[in-house]
Amino acid sequence: HDGADGGDFATSAFVLGIPHPTGYPLYCLLGWFFMRIFPFGEVAFRLNIFSSLCAASGAGLIALTFRHATDFLFPELSETLKKYWIPVSAGLCLAFSYSYWSQALITEVYALNAFFLTWIIYKITRLIKTDDHDEKNKHFLHAALIAGFGFTNHLSTLYPFLGALITLAYLRYVPGWKTFFKGLACFTLPLLIYLYLPIRSFANPVMDWGNPDDLNNFLWQVLGKQFDWMVFASLFGQTLFRIFSTLNIVKQYGLPAIIAAFIGIAYCLTHWGKKRLAFFILITLIIVLNFWHIANYLVIDPLSFMLPSFTIIAIYAGIGFGYILLLGTKLDASKKIIASNTRISLRFAKIMVIFVPLLLMFMNYGKLDLSGDTGNYDYAVRVYGNVIPGSLVCEKYYGRGFTLLYYHFVEGMGKEEKIIPMYIEQLQFWWGKENFWDRFDNLDMSKDYSLHDMDEISRDLIERNYDRVPAIYFGHAFDPPEGYEWEIVDDLFRIVRIE
Repeated sequence: HDGADGGDFATSAFVLGIPHPTGYPLYCLLGWFFMRIFPFGEVAFRLNIFSSLCAASGAGLIALTFRHATDFLFPELSETLKKYWIPVSAGLCLAFSYSYWSQALITEVYALNAFFLTWIIYKITRLIKTDDHDEKNKHFLHAALIAGFGFTNHLSTLYPFLGALITLAYLRYVPGWKTFFKGLACFTLPLLIYLYLPIRSFANPVMDWGNPDDLNNFLWQVLGKQFDWMVFASLFGQTLFRIFSTLNIVKQYGLPAIIAAFIGIAYCLTHWGKKRLAFFILITLIIVLNFWHIANYLVIDPLSFMLPSFTIIAIYAGIGFGYILLLGTKLDASKKIIASNTRISLRFAKIMVIFVPLLLMFMNYGKLDLSGDTGNYDYAVRVYGNVIPGSLVCEKYYGRGFTLLYYHFVEGMGKEEKIIPMYIEQLQFWWGKENFWDRFDNLDMSKDYSLHDMDEISRDLIERNYDRVPAIYFGHAFDPPEGYEWEIVDDLFRIVRIE
C-alpha cells in the first residue's frame, strides 16, 4: 500500500532518530511513546496499530463534523437523521474507502496527517455553525493549535490551513487583537517540536537523515530540499495525466459513493446559504489545493498524497446522503402519509445511505487485507540467516534497504553475527557516510562526495572493503569492478574476486 517508508519510520521512531525529509518529529515522538504503552508484537506491528487508531479517529471526527454541519446543511431533517444516520454513514464511508483504509494498516505518517486534517475541518465547522463570537474565538484558537501540531507531522496541513483562512475571510470573522495573538501563539508554539531534530542529531542516533544539527542542515531537512527536483519536474498536463491514470475514483469509493458525492456537490451549488457556502468553500479549497500540489509534484505514490482529496470526497458523499434522506422525507410528506410504518420513501432512502459504506467494506476488505503478507520479514530472515557472519550486506532499493536496517537495529537480526546492513542511497551524502563510519569503523569509504551514482558507490565499497570483511553481498546486480564477479546466494549477489 505504498508503504516503502515503513522501515525508515519504524527504525527512527524506535531509536528516536530522524527519518527522511521533512523529519516528521511529531510522528517519531508519538510513535516512540505508543510502542511503549502498547507492548504487543514487534515494533512495526505496534506502529501499524497506531496508524489504525489515527485513521479511526479521523473517521470519527468526520462523523462529529456532520453532527454539527447537518444543523445548517439540512435544518428541516429530524434530529435522528441529522445526528445519527448522516454522521455514521459519512464516517464509515471514509473509513472503508480504498486509500484511507490502506494507510490505516501500515507504518506511515498519512493516517496521523488525516487525523489532523479532519480535526481542523471539525473545529472550523463548529466555528461556522455558532453565531456567538466568544464561541467562534474558542474554535479559532483550537484550530490554530491543531494546525501547528499538524505541520510538525506533514506539510500538507497547508491545505486545511489555507482553506480555513479563506473560509474565515468569507465569513468576515475578525478576531480581536488579543485573540489574534493568542492564535498566533497557539500555532507557533507546537512548531517548537521541530527542535527535536537538532537535539536528537547531536546524540548521533542510528537514523540521522540530513544530520540537522546546524541551521543549513536543519533547513535542508525541514523544507525537504532533497526533493526540490521533483517540484515542477514535468509539464502540468503530463503530471495530471499521470495522476488520473492511477487515480481510479471508482476503485477508491465505488460507483454508489461517487454518485452520492456528486449529489452532495449539486446540493451545495443549488441550495445557497451563508453557512452552507462557507462549509462548501472550506472542503472544496482543500481538494483543489491538494490536486494543484500533486499535479506539480513528481511523486511515485500520488494516491497516498491525495488522502486529503479522498477525505473530502467522503464529506461530499455525506452531504449527498443527507439530501437523499431529505428527498425521502419530502416524498412521504407530499403523499400526506402519517403512519410511520408506511414511510416507504424514507425507508428506501435509509437503505441506500447505509448500503454505500457496507458495499465499500465488502468491496475493499479482500483487496486491502495484509494479514498474510510477511514478505519483508521473510526477506530479512533469509538474508540474515544465509550470509556469512561479519559480512557487509548492501541494498540499493528503498523498501528493502530499510527492511534490513529495521530488522537489524530494532528487532536485532544479525547483531550477534556482527552482520553489517547498509542502505546505499544514504552514502550519496556526507552525513550518510559519517553515520556509517561512526558505527562500523572497520569499513573504508571514499570521501569523494561527487560519488552520487549508487552503482559507482557500490563499486567503490567493493574495492576498498573486499579484504576487510568476510564477504560482501548486494541485493541487486550491477557491473562489478574489474577483477570481480557475482555468485548468486538465494536473494542476494555475493561478490567474489576472479583468480
